[in-house]
Amino acid sequence: AMPIFMPYFHKETGGMRVEDFMKDYYFNFGKEHGIARFGPSNDPVAIVFNEDYLQVFHKEGKYPAGILTGAWAVDEYNRKYVEGYPKNPFLYDGETWRKGRMAVNPYLFNIKEAQSYLPAINETVNSAVHYFEEYATSGKMDKFLELCAFDMFTAASLGIQNKSVAGDPEGLEIAESIIGSLSTLSKVSTECPYSKYDMLKFSAWDNFKKKWSTGREASKKLMKMALEDGEGSGKSIMHGFLGDKELKISDEEANEMYLMLTFAAADTTSSLTNNVLSNLAKNPDIQDKARAEMKQELGGDDYNPEGTKLPYFEQVLKETQRLTPTLGFTNVKSNIPRDLVMNGYTIPAGATVIFSNMGIAHDEQLAGPHPQVFDPDRFSEEKIAARKGTRAEFLDHPLACKPFGFGARMCVGSRIAKLEYMSLICRLIQDYELRVDEQKSAPVDERVRVSRVTTIEYPCPVFKVDKL
Repeated sequence: AMPIFMPYFHKETGGMRVEDFMKDYYFNFGKEHGIARFGPSNDPVAIVFNEDYLQVFHKEGKYPAGILTGAWAVDEYNRKYVEGYPKNPFLYDGETWRKGRMAVNPYLFNIKEAQSYLPAINETVNSAVHYFEEYATSGKMDKFLELCAFDMFTAASLGIQNKSVAGDPEGLEIAESIIGSLSTLSKVSTECPYSKYDMLKFSAWDNFKKKWSTGREASKKLMKMALEDGEGSGKSIMHGFLGDKELKISDEEANEMYLMLTFAAADTTSSLTNNVLSNLAKNPDIQDKARAEMKQELGGDDYNPEGTKLPYFEQVLKETQRLTPTLGFTNVKSNIPRDLVMNGYTIPAGATVIFSNMGIAHDEQLAGPHPQVFDPDRFSEEKIAARKGTRAEFLDHPLACKPFGFGARMCVGSRIAKLEYMSLICRLIQDYELRVDEQKSAPVDERVRVSRVTTIEYPCPVFKVDKL
């Protein structure tokens, strides 16, 4: 069966109701077999909804494919317009990717190193929260979180307090230039999905070229401020990269890596935080329970993972990812290296295989009763133990309940991103009581979850915010 996309297109945003599409596709085609043929392309593409997808990781070999390899527009832009044709390892497969990933791991995946950026992240958060009420009560929480995510990652990656949330003119211009360039990358990849030659058919390429140029110049400006002019803390991810003599990274390559890391980290962090806060605002009892746990562990102080245990809030995060995931599908693996048999069907080498958790997340036989209800107790120790040895156990697998992917090509900035969203959410929930203002928000039946890359509710609700 072939899907019909148009009913899921969201005209106001230009996005897609990906979650609705995946749910419908599961219940119409994938529930019985756990797999379904997909795509407008002639190339074989399959969506897998269950644990059989793990075969892809077991058999993909030394050089796994990653979702960023679909960002062909960046490589095409660099080839045509950037002197020296800098190559970003995150956009490639093979040895180019492996060497790049091994080089950045000490600065991004090492727990101690990642946590060394937390003071700068907390500083950003403590500055930004003063403006939270202004944004949230005017229907602009999504904008607040977008800018805050950018500022947090800039603090970690460059050691600079950008202060776009506060409306600093220079900081805001830089943030909007870079965020705008990254959003056009998503658009051109979506509208020209299968071949760079599609760019001849779409205006998206021209828009991307213009916006990407602006974003690259803004990122160069930030890099110069941090690395040449001595602004900021002098301690950051990019300071580590460029100070490592063995890596031999040029300034252009460093700029490319900063842009792609921002693309991978900021949008996911913003959307995840948005979904968590929205769920808590709609469920006051759950919010109160999470707040009590945070206050007991943190005592009103900034988030610090050392010695901090927040088991109930971890359940909130998993339930958020189940019911309102950051992405309606994850772990897109293109050009698989060998034939695979999944759920009794042969997937030929060269095919693209996509995993979506939207099937198990909304199937009451797997997710439990009332799967449309936000219930963090679904991930209590007792419920997890009860699922052991059953098909429903896959609900607890990291592939199904983690927001940053799984396997060797999972988000390279996931450790930093977790520090960011934990810092921000713990600060906000400890300091504010948050409720949806239904009188000022669009009616519930007019609010939909839309994906442009990641997924949030549109239009953004208006919130009632009370300082505690």
